[in-house]
Amino acid sequence: MKKTFLTAIVLLGAFTISCSDDDDSNTDSGTETGTEQDAIIGTWTFTQNLVDGKEGDALDDCDKKTNYVFKSDNSSEDNFYESTTSGSDCETEKATGTWKKNSDTSYTGTYTDDIETYNVSFKLSEGKLIVEDEEQGKITAMVFTKS
Repeated sequence: MKKTFLTAIVLLGAFTISCSDDDDSNTDSGTETGTEQDAIIGTWTFTQNLVDGKEGDALDDCDKKTNYVFKSDNSSEDNFYESTTSGSDCETEKATGTWKKNSDTSYTGTYTDDIETYNVSFKLSEGKLIVEDEEQGKITAMVFTKS
């Protein structure tokens, strides 16, 4: 009888331990383990330049290579390309950093390149990643599309 009772206690204890709560979450990126990854994760390529909401200067081949890369570990890259003075090649400025989610549509990136550390504010809108800035009294927006 004691042996049966002891076996029942051991089995009950084993079942109790195996039914623990496994809901881990990752609060740094704003996503939960086992759910969809954050919408910003991936490579976003520069596709449009807006000035006060209207189409700005056309993008050249170098501009179209400019991109941001957001990784699930909250690391990020800022890869900026521009035409050289000869116009035949692209100069590249690369920066590495981190990103964080501020709200459902708002993010901040902190980057370091060869010269400085800087912050960039991003927003997601209708499947586009937008970086807005005010220059000479005009709102400029760099629009990126996920590739």
